[in-house]
Amino acid sequence: MQTRKIILMLLIILLPFFCLSCQDDLPSNVSVDGAVVEVGLEVNDDLEIVTPQTTFQANEDFYFYFYNNQPFNTERLTVQLVDGRNEKVLAEHTYEVDPGQTSLTDGIFFGNPGKYLITVRIDGIVRATREVTIE
Repeated sequence: MQTRKIILMLLIILLPFFCLSCQDDLPSNVSVDGAVVEVGLEVNDDLEIVTPQTTFQANEDFYFYFYNNQPFNTERLTVQLVDGRNEKVLAEHTYEVDPGQTSLTDGIFFGNPGKYLITVRIDGIVRATREVTIE
């Protein structure tokens, strides 16, 4: 009985370390209430990504498309480029939008190699993120 208690205590103590070792460097892609961020090299006439992809060459300009799955209900939203190594915000842009609007498309002109997150926030709350790799 005493041996079982000792084993159980060791497992409880070691479990957090095991969980931390299983995590990736970047958080997973996030989607709240169906909101999504897609990225790619080309957009169609509706300003949607033609062929989604998440890996780009250094200094290759690409697009992001954010679909909120509901009206923005605000006049501003913020898009951030976050460094995947240290979660530092490298660039941030606030867009003036129509509160009834549900999507936004724009270009990304960032070419340093690495892993990054594109994060879209509405009223300071993350609605969607997408991991991207620049080689």
